[in-house]
Amino acid sequence: MIKGKIKINSKNPEEISKSVGPDNLCNLHTWAEEDAVVTEFEFNELNTAISTLDDLLESTKLAKKVVSKWK
Repeated sequence: MIKGKIKINSKNPEEISKSVGPDNLCNLHTWAEEDAVVTEFEFNELNTAISTLDDLLESTKLAKKVVSKWK
């Protein structure tokens, strides 16, 4: 079992968490904190964890870029 938490600092965590949240599978949970987007995860397979977290990080990076230009 692979479990963990990723915390990414952001000036706009609410908007970013709303952007990436709909892509969350049942083994991911994303929310906004005061100055960060937080995702907790749990996977049974390493390959699934790697590919899903890669997708999450790329989506978060893109959301941060879009939100920073929008705000």
